[in-house]
Parts: sequence; C-alpha cells; structure tokens
Amino acid sequence: MPEPSQSVTSAAGLMQGGGFYNRHGWMQAAGITAALPALARAAAAVPINSPITIVDYGSSQGRNSLRPMQIAIEGVRARAMNVPITVIHVDQPGNDFSSLFTLLNSSPDSYLQIHSATYAAAVGRSFFEPVLPPASVTLGWSSFAVMWLTSTPPEALGHVSAALAPPDVLSRLRAQGAADWRRFLAARASELHPGGRLVVLAAGPAEQGRASTGPLMRTLATTLRQLVADGRLSEAACKRAFIPTLPRLGTELRAPFAEGAWAGLTLEEQEDWPDFPDLAWERYRQDGDLAALAEAYLGFVQATFLPSLLYSLEPFNSTSERQSTIDTLEAAIRSAIQADPRPFAQIPLHLVTVRRA
Repeated sequence: MPEPSQSVTSAAGLMQGGGFYNRHGWMQAAGITAALPALARAAAAVPINSPITIVDYGSSQGRNSLRPMQIAIEGVRARAMNVPITVIHVDQPGNDFSSLFTLLNSSPDSYLQIHSATYAAAVGRSFFEPVLPPASVTLGWSSFAVMWLTSTPPEALGHVSAALAPPDVLSRLRAQGAADWRRFLAARASELHPGGRLVVLAAGPAEQGRASTGPLMRTLATTLRQLVADGRLSEAACKRAFIPTLPRLGTELRAPFAEGAWAGLTLEEQEDWPDFPDLAWERYRQDGDLAALAEAYLGFVQATFLPSLLYSLEPFNSTSERQSTIDTLEAAIRSAIQADPRPFAQIPLHLVTVRRA
C-alpha cells in the first residue's frame, strides 16, 4: 500500500448541530445494537479500580451513546455496586455539546437519571491523539467514528467520496486510513488502564464490495457539476469537494494485530456482520411509503455527510449561494431516492475488542 502523500487537513466528523444528528442518526443507532453484547462482555471483564472511567470516543450529540453507556455501567456495577463511575464523551471541539448535556440531564434513558454515583464530562479534542491521562481509562467505546480521516490526500479532492474514487486514489485513502487507525489505537493504548478494554464498531463494505451509499454520492457529485455548469458554484469549490470518510474493512481493523500484540494492545474479539439490515428499506417494503423512505435517507445524508461536504466547498461567495447549494443538493438526493428506490443504507459492520496488556 502506498504511503500517504502530502495531505489536506480534514474537518473530520462535522455534524449538523441543534440535535439534528440525534434525530436522524437512525442507521448508526440500529448498528449499535449488534455491538452491545461485545460491550457487555468487555464491561464484565475489565478490572475494578475506584473510580471507574468509561470513555465514549466520538459521542456526537449523545442519543446513540445512551444505551451503550448504560450497558457499560451495568456490566461494571454487577461486580461493584457502589463504585463511582465517570463517563467522558469525546468529540471534536465544534461538536454540539450543548445538545449532549441537555440530553444527559433530561432524558429518562440517560445514565445520570438511571444510576447513582455516575458523573458526566466531555473533551473537545480529536481522538486521533491522546485526550486523557495515561492509564486512566477502564473501558472505551467507539461506534462509527473511526471512519473519519485526519487529512485528505490532495488527489482525492473533487471526487466527493471514497465510494467514487478511482483505484489509485482509493489506495491513497486506504493508506491514510491505516495510518489514522494506528494513531487512534496508539492513543488508546496510552490511556487504557492495564486490563482495560476498548470496543470499536465501524461500518464499511464487505471485502472487495461496493458501498450501498455510492448512488447517493454520485448524485451529490453530479449535482455539484451541474451547479458549476449553471454558474451557481465555482469550479474551484467543486474541485475541493470531498467527504473525509473511509468505510473500514474488517481486515483493516485487524491488520495491526496480524503478528500478535501491537502497542501493548491485544485483539480479544472480532466480528463482522456482512448482511446487517437497512431498517429504512425494511420499513418501506412493509408500508410502501416512498416519501417516508426518501426522508429517512435524506436525513441520514444530512446528518452524517452533508456538513463535511459543505465545509470542503468553503468559502462560498455569499450566504445565499451556500443555502442555494444546500437546497439543490438535498432536492437532488430526495429525487434520486424517489426515482429509483433501493436499500441505500445496507452497510456491513465490523467490530473489534482490544485489551491493554
């Protein structure tokens, strides 16, 4: 695999604020259910040292963290009923932490409402570097967040998505992704207490497979080119267009452990779900509600990908140009779904659990 070339810093993991991701992260919420048994096993195996620190790496606005954090706390409390537990939510500095803390303090499903002697904190910093003191973390959890890249190889710019990148560009992206994954693991190796566990869930195609979101990405790319042709977007902006994500393969997540322990971490558990269902599509098959299907997929794109795509297009000439671009992209996505309904979010999942020696 080639080494990453000179890269452009990415705004990895940008999400629309105001609790929007909480309302539209349904695909991620469904996928998390598959990983909860592994998280429960990890929580049952970590050492009990008071106080306990559980870290949610890539929390976003918190809705999809509620059940995993409850599972983690229950696994620890089964062996130490009164041990104090601090949950630390880590995400980018620009994350909507206001929605996160509002949720934690108001939702009946929040661990703060369910369990006594639990405490919540947050860190606004990239998890591709150490964010907490050495040997301070008992149990770590990360769902879907490791798909973001720290930087984008310049040859990827203009391709909109890894799903549309030609083989040579995809190879560069995979090299960048491999380096980022090792950076993530090395940072966690520093933070985990001996015997601590980290559970990571990632989405990505089956080996040599194609991303089900590819048609939606092509719609975005085609629409951007049409905006340029219509004089509504600059050619330079279109040439910067890229969503800095890389769907992960299970083999890529396991690669650092091919010869055993890596950076003091050992691979304890692994699992792949190549046929994880697309809940929006399954619902459409039952009720035939095409409008609801389009809104579900559009919300998924708006919550997960659109903010980072818009960031790559900046600066716009005006706020009206920016809003016009948003409106046109969203209308194109909705029309594409309605014209050719298919399962656009049937994304295989991959899980690894690692242990700090």
